Amino acid sequence: YPPEAARLPRVGGLLDANVEAIVSLAPDLVVLLECHESMRVVLGDLGTELLVVRNETIGDILDSITLIGSRCGVPGRAAALRATLELRFETIRRASAGLERPDVLVVVSRDYLTPPTRVYAAGRGTFYDELLEAAGGRNVLTAEAPAYPELSLEGLLRLDPRAVSYTHLT
Repeated sequence: YPPEAARLPRVGGLLDANVEAIVSLAPDLVVLLECHESMRVVLGDLGTELLVVRNETIGDILDSITLIGSRCGVPGRAAALRATLELRFETIRRASAGLERPDVLVVVSRDYLTPPTRVYAAGRGTFYDELLEAAGGRNVLTAEAPAYPELSLEGLLRLDPRAVSYTHLT
């Protein structure tokens, strides 16, 4: 979204970005996450203008919107988007207040074997966890789990979630 984005060149995904494809586009600015350290070094050495943002929590994402808007010269648009998202989160929180909180596992990636042998899920403190809590669910992963642990099929079954939400990082 928007539909025009489908016509733009593809340069890879969250975990498999293609540096050559990025550089070939001669961007004015490349926005990276903190976890993209090796790409930051390579692109920085090539003289590419970089902006590193965080996306661990909802607060990080909202702050990143503000930072990107400022850096791109559209702080008003960023502020409007941020305000819209904050209102939507609060509306969802209010709508789910007082409801039963089912145990949910948020799967962010998995292998494509049937059945899967490796599943990666969102742990506590991640933005997925915050979204789940706001929507009225309870993360089945404990606070001791890493942010995005790898789970075996047996481990997944042992958690016994009432629901599984799946989103694929591309």
